[in-house]
Amino acid sequence: MFMNKGRFITKWLAITLIMIASALSAQAAPDTLWSKRFILEGNDVAEDVVQMPDHGFLMTGDRLTIRTDAMGDTIWTRRFASHSFSELGTITPVDNNEFILSGRAYETGRSYQGWCLRIRDDGDTLWSRTCGTDGMDDFRKTVWRNDTLYVAGSSFYDSQWKVWLVALSETGDSLWSRFWNIDGNESVNDMIVTPDDNLLICGVVDADDNQNGFALKCTMQGDSLWTRIYGGDSEDAIRKVVVTPEGDFIYCGYSGSFGAASMDVWLFKTAQDGEPIWNRVYGGLEFEYGRSVMVTPDDGMIVVGSSNSNTDTNQDFYITKRNANGESIWTRLVGGDESDAAYAICPADNGGFVVVGRSISEPSADFDILMLRYDGLHADFYSETQSGYQPLNVQFHSISTGNITQWQWDTDGDGTIDAEGPDPEILYQHDGIYDVVLKITDGTYTDSLRLEAFIEVIANESPQIVDFSPVDTLITIQEGEEVQFSVNATDDHGILHYSWWLDGDDVGIPLTSWIHSFDESGEFMVACRVSDNQFSTETNWLVEVTTSLDDPTIPSETCILGAWPNPFNPTTTISFSIPKDDKVELKVYNIKGQLVKTLVDDHLEAGTHKAVWDGDNKYGKKVSSGIYLYRLESCGKSKAQKMLLLK
Repeated sequence: MFMNKGRFITKWLAITLIMIASALSAQAAPDTLWSKRFILEGNDVAEDVVQMPDHGFLMTGDRLTIRTDAMGDTIWTRRFASHSFSELGTITPVDNNEFILSGRAYETGRSYQGWCLRIRDDGDTLWSRTCGTDGMDDFRKTVWRNDTLYVAGSSFYDSQWKVWLVALSETGDSLWSRFWNIDGNESVNDMIVTPDDNLLICGVVDADDNQNGFALKCTMQGDSLWTRIYGGDSEDAIRKVVVTPEGDFIYCGYSGSFGAASMDVWLFKTAQDGEPIWNRVYGGLEFEYGRSVMVTPDDGMIVVGSSNSNTDTNQDFYITKRNANGESIWTRLVGGDESDAAYAICPADNGGFVVVGRSISEPSADFDILMLRYDGLHADFYSETQSGYQPLNVQFHSISTGNITQWQWDTDGDGTIDAEGPDPEILYQHDGIYDVVLKITDGTYTDSLRLEAFIEVIANESPQIVDFSPVDTLITIQEGEEVQFSVNATDDHGILHYSWWLDGDDVGIPLTSWIHSFDESGEFMVACRVSDNQFSTETNWLVEVTTSLDDPTIPSETCILGAWPNPFNPTTTISFSIPKDDKVELKVYNIKGQLVKTLVDDHLEAGTHKAVWDGDNKYGKKVSSGIYLYRLESCGKSKAQKMLLLK
């Protein structure tokens, strides 16, 4: 960086050149929802576009202004004129569905002047004004603020092009004007309101056979705050500037000073005081021009312009998505066999966007207006937990955009669908590091996002039960019988501690085995817990004790004896008993209480029965991993327990 005439001129030496052919995507480029070609008489171009409150669009360029509906179908077309010849290039929304169009108008017998007009959304003109000096004048951008219209452009007088700022009343009457000469001849291309409620004007300055971009910041009263010149030793131009969510500035244009090609798309970021933060150029081996940029909802940006690097002479629409640091996400070239160039971009519904420009459909034809509407579908998600000990329960949340009709989750990165819906809850039973993939669709288009190594499940290193006795965890005995229980476990952390529990009460036996006499009839739950003072595990038995007068094969009441194995993959067997012949319903539900499958719906005899569940739903489709409930209803009783499906 060095000083020149009291102003900063910034020269970048370290440049990132990104070739079109190598701009690989970490995120899929959006699909085109529709495209429209507007074929009228003569050469036409759309240089600016905005979305209307009714979701339609308004675009203008040269001598033509077109109003469309949300699908791009024409509502009205106007060729606004002032004096003998007129051109328009920018649109600014104001109050009550009204808009300011700006450009220049030619008067008979003299050169052109700055021109703006205020129209309604039906195309009717409210007022039209021309302003200028005795030389040549051009309006390039308008800003509506506090019932005042600020118009930036270029004015040629005193044998030099100067930066020109005009303030107009809401009826178009001139309030004041300012002129600045920066460093030669200046051409204004854009103007915005800054976060601190000032104006930032940018464009091109020609001096000493060298062209650079410039930025000028001034107050709403036209007092200059600072000026910066950006570029290198060749031809560089700023065409567009936008504000980032953090309040910095992104400039878009083209540069011949940096990179390997004759001309490349130029994108750079500065702080609010104009100091550079980063600088990027993008392109192929020929000519690329950046003409407009839009900040996206994910704090990235989309740049549009033109490229002829994939053909010998013809241009294509150049559309590229960049992250907040200007790094490539995706690049798309759109065009036919002739010449196509994008001039403007604007946000649209559901996170989408619209690109407009000019296009030639066949050799020797006139330029038509081409309008592309891009899909707003975008997959994104987060989880409340990303790391923890097994078993780890993770709640996912989709924050995707678009008219989504289906969410499909692959929560372990193995290519199979594990859950559906926007907010699934997944239990990770095994330790490991897992990729997570979300795929969304709106019924026509799809988008997906894969986050690598997103979930980390840490092994809890619980003691491992090697064997236990009795092997059958469902035991039926008569009153007074003894049962000997034993457990054998291993652990890498040293001494293990055993405890035995009967119906939730610690019986005070710190041994690997326990003998107990069951002197009363009923159902009893026996558990052995094994701990190493950090982690623990347990195994359980269900003991049914009958009286000597009872038939041991006939249970005393309706009960669920359990699912085995549990957790399971892919099949588990559910055992249950009923005390008399009766109608039995055994159904499986997901954690939200929705019916998954009916396993039993029949009249059964008294006794113990089993039903197998293969982990599928009522349509025969395999369900995802997670917690499921199985409910038994018979003999006027309803019982339910949980089981865990792991994949």
